[in-house]
Amino acid sequence: MNRFAQLLLVTVSAFIPVAHADTLRVPQDFPTLGVALSAAQPGDEILLASGTFEADIATPLIQVNEITIRGSGVDETFIVPSPASQPFEIMLAWRQGTPDPLDITITDLTIDGFAGGDPEVSESYRTMLRAEGVFFDPEGIVQLIDVRFRNALKPFDGTVDLNSLDSAIVEDCVFENLDSEAGALYIDNVTRAIVLRSRFLGNGGFGAPINISDFNTAAVADTFVTGTASRVTVGSGHIALSRGGLARITNCSFGAGGASTVRPNAQFAQIDLSDVTAEFVNCAFGPADVFDADGRNSTATFTRCIGPGVPPVNDNIVGLPGYADPGDPGPDMLWQTADDNPGDLRPSTDSPMIDAAFGDFIGSGFRDVFGNPRLVDLPDVADTGGGVRGFLDIGAIEVEDPCPGDINRDGSLNSSDFFAWATAFTGEAFECDVNRDGFCTSSDFFAWVTIFTGQGCD
Repeated sequence: MNRFAQLLLVTVSAFIPVAHADTLRVPQDFPTLGVALSAAQPGDEILLASGTFEADIATPLIQVNEITIRGSGVDETFIVPSPASQPFEIMLAWRQGTPDPLDITITDLTIDGFAGGDPEVSESYRTMLRAEGVFFDPEGIVQLIDVRFRNALKPFDGTVDLNSLDSAIVEDCVFENLDSEAGALYIDNVTRAIVLRSRFLGNGGFGAPINISDFNTAAVADTFVTGTASRVTVGSGHIALSRGGLARITNCSFGAGGASTVRPNAQFAQIDLSDVTAEFVNCAFGPADVFDADGRNSTATFTRCIGPGVPPVNDNIVGLPGYADPGDPGPDMLWQTADDNPGDLRPSTDSPMIDAAFGDFIGSGFRDVFGNPRLVDLPDVADTGGGVRGFLDIGAIEVEDPCPGDINRDGSLNSSDFFAWATAFTGEAFECDVNRDGFCTSSDFFAWVTIFTGQGCD
């Protein structure tokens, strides 16, 4: 390119407007979330301050593209219904004819269905959050990251309804005390559904808390479900997969569940399958039946799973998983009542889940459902798992590492661990990965020094 052409290009470029993202602050710049969404342009971020905000976008259809809605943290930012406009629904959608498909991320906030904590006032018959594309042409992506949904009663669809999308991604989310027709999380008509490191506690209804249908591929990893209440006579459970392609469920834990006070005679099976192929790897199941017998036209395989009802093949462990507390419905023997105990699905000290998983399958990465490091190899527990890393724990929660700096696993932290680390580093062995990020780098040396100088082991 000659100098004249370069000068012409620079001159013309100076007059071409360059799109840039703006931050729309609520309430500093805009009084409500609905007003901010109406003003948002593609690429903008809506930032909600700490505080409680009434949802003001119940009825209007909000069409948004390339928007991020960010709170100040799940314990800082709360979206609640307005007592004057019960029920409420946050609806984000894309309709054919708009220039770009739906592309939205929601993160770092809590959506709570009880205004003022009074369920009689705040009973909601509508979905909390609905994000949808075009039914016959699924397109777009919705990401929910570090969002807590709690306290919703009897929505007609799923409490969180993501449908007609290319990708629906749910990561580090909490679904608690949600009762709905189609499940706490209902993902339908998508190319790809992904649920990572999320927690489902005390949910109920006609649909399973995780309900994924009409999909090409689905992945659920490092996630737990417990305290589920069933309101149907057959076919309800912790997770339902239907009319789909391949679903892989990896390193998940399923706890207690059963009949609800609404339907005391309800039956409960932890998995409900219909017209799918499902692979369960490194999963733990509670005492209820694992597989719904009416799994129509479905194939389910279990590998390195544990539970009383898992098939005795593929290195499965038939027996109780050894949760710290499996949970129970209380003296009344019904879920969704005041005496429910959802339990604690961490491995007990003598749990057979510890160091027993198939280590070639590490669900969502090197962190468990609480974000703690995976691949904790306890020195006094035999590594009975398979694959390259046979000391991964079964289920969604990894046992706590008592001393990550004890490289040689002799029970004490001293200078010999430095030489053990150097040897591991030279050989690129797993033991050198002190910070458990999945890589053996110099940052692990500094992590070890921090532990050693602080004497971070008992």
